[in-house]
This record gives sequence, C-alpha cells and structure tokens, in this order.
Amino acid sequence: MKKYLMLLSFLATVAQAAPSKELTPEQVLSAMLVKAPANISINKWQQAPVRLNTSYLKSNAAQSVGDESELSLSFAWNNLENKRYLTGLESNLNQRQLLLLNYQKWQLAGELRLQWNNLNRLLVQKAVQIESMQKLESIFANTRGAFNAREITRIELLLIENALTEARAQATVLTEEFAIALNSYQELTGQADWPENWYESIEAQDWVQHPLLKLQELDVNLAEQTFIRDSRSGNESWQTAVVVRHTKGDLLSGDDTAVGLQLSIPIGHSSGSEQAALSQQDMHIQQTTLAQLTRELRNKWFEAQSAVKARAILKSSLTEQASRSKEILAAADAALANNEITLTEWLRLFLQNQETQNQLKLAEINYLAAVAELNQAGGLTW
Repeated sequence: MKKYLMLLSFLATVAQAAPSKELTPEQVLSAMLVKAPANISINKWQQAPVRLNTSYLKSNAAQSVGDESELSLSFAWNNLENKRYLTGLESNLNQRQLLLLNYQKWQLAGELRLQWNNLNRLLVQKAVQIESMQKLESIFANTRGAFNAREITRIELLLIENALTEARAQATVLTEEFAIALNSYQELTGQADWPENWYESIEAQDWVQHPLLKLQELDVNLAEQTFIRDSRSGNESWQTAVVVRHTKGDLLSGDDTAVGLQLSIPIGHSSGSEQAALSQQDMHIQQTTLAQLTRELRNKWFEAQSAVKARAILKSSLTEQASRSKEILAAADAALANNEITLTEWLRLFLQNQETQNQLKLAEINYLAAVAELNQAGGLTW
C-alpha cells in the first residue's frame, strides 16, 4: 500500500510539470545567474606606506653653527611605468569579470542540457511503455475470454499476463525516475517546467571561442605583464617628503628652522629581484595550463563531432528498422485476428517491435544530446 501511495505522490508531482512552449532556454539560464559583476577600479596613484625619518647632528666645533636636527615625512608613489601597468591591469581585470561570467553561463548551460536530455528521455520512454501497457491490457482482456472458451492455452494466457505485469512495473519505475529527475531539475533552476524546444541545431563551428580558453588566455596575459613589470622595476618609486630642519644658533645668530619639499625620482632600472623570479614562475605555470587546456578542449571538440556523426547514423538505421517493425506488427495484428498465428507468436513480434520503437526514441534523444554536447564543446550557450 505504501508503494502505491508513493506512486500517487510521484504522479501528482509529474502532473504539475510539463514541457512549456513559452519557456525558453535563455530565460531559464538568466534566472539562474547571479547579478552582473561589479566594475573594478584601481587608484593609479595610490600611496605606499608613509615613512617617518629623523636625524640629529651634534657639533663639537666652538666656532661652527650649533647642533642640527631634522624630521621628514616621506611618501612613496607609484612611478609612471607602474601607472601604465595598473591601467592595463584594471582593464584586464574588468574583462576577466565578463569572461568569468561567460564561463559560469557555459557551466550552467552544460548542466541544463544534461537535465533536459534526461527529463525528455524518461518522458519518451514512459510514453512508449504506457502505450505498450495499454495495448497489452486490451489483448489480455480478449485472451481471458478466449481462454475461458478454450481457444488458447493457459501458457499463452500466462505469457500475456506476465508481459502485462512487466510493462506495468516498467511504467511505474519510469514514472518514479522521472519524478526524481524533475525534482532535481526544479531544485537546480527554481523552475517548475522546462522548455519544450530544449533541443538545438548545430551552431558551433570550432572550439577556439570557448570561454574557459579565453579566460586562461587572459590569465596568461596578466601573468606575462606582471613578469615584465617586476623584472624591470625593482624599487623604482617616486618619493616626496616634507622636511623640517632645525639648526641651533650661536652667540651671533639665533636658532633657524627651515621647511622644505624633497623629490626623489629614480633613474635607470634594476632587475633580478625575488619578486621577478616568482612572477616568472607563475607565468610559466599559466602558459603550461593554457597548453594543456588547449589540448583537452580540442580533443573534446573532435570527440563531440564524432559522437554526432555516429548517433546520426544509428538514428537513421533504427528509423528504417522501426518502420519495418511497425509493418510486421500490423500484419501480425491482422493475422492474430484471423487466427493465422498463435498468441505466442504475436507476443514475440509485439515485444520485438516495442524494443525497436524504444531504441529509436532513445536514438533520437541521444542524437539531440550529442548536438547539444557539440555546442557545449564549442563553448556556446544561448
């Protein structure tokens, strides 16, 4: 009893959701995305930490000016070259934000493609199984009367009954699997329905626009620019300082306090710093990652292309087989009605046709899934 109550619950869930003609893949994807990335802004002339310097000079000469003390407050500023680097870095980081958003869209699109393919596969299988079950129910109702009239044997009646029981069990299993898949989809997307036109045509022509590839190419560029900056800069910074110098006077002259502004500008470049070595190491890591990623994406692209071709051939072959199988079953139905074949022979042909039709439906869904996977391998969303 508990099992049937669970089944009724599943059926109620399924009845509340169905493919929607109004809902589009773009709408589902947009609803899942977070808000647009914030714009990154870098202060190009930001200050380094403030430095406070003090000195005291004591004079021992009787005729000289007295002791001197000096206090200076200095600021280290980014140099012009670093300002250009920061300007480029700001632009690249904002571009990376957009590329990261595209990558997230691509990831979600891949998950949605899998979910929609699974939902439609189960829906098609369930429809085929229910159609088969209804056909067997009709035959079984007729065979009971034929058995009572001693027109068929008990073995033939049991074969039909067993086939009907199995068909009902399969329909129940598929209904439960569909409800579980639907619940998973609804939790992922927050949508009750899914797009009826979820399938795609072949849009991707290559893999070079893949968002993950573009993201890694930008990371390589960032690492290269950082290495160039670090290998040429060293401690190159502009420094300004406010200087206060106090000189103690003698008998002829009083104390003197001078206030001035000091500017320090680097000339030339230093290199070979530890930071440059670390930047070079990071650059090599990013370049190696790009090479590995390029190889992986290229392989996945060609694998996806091969899968589309293979599944198209299989679908074409099964279409012909399913057409012939339908013709054979139609002839078997007529022969059974005229008592030209036994019920056992008809059941064998019926089950063969059911299997062939189910394989064709799966081949059609799998072909659509292969096309979606090809677009996914090409980095496309909607």
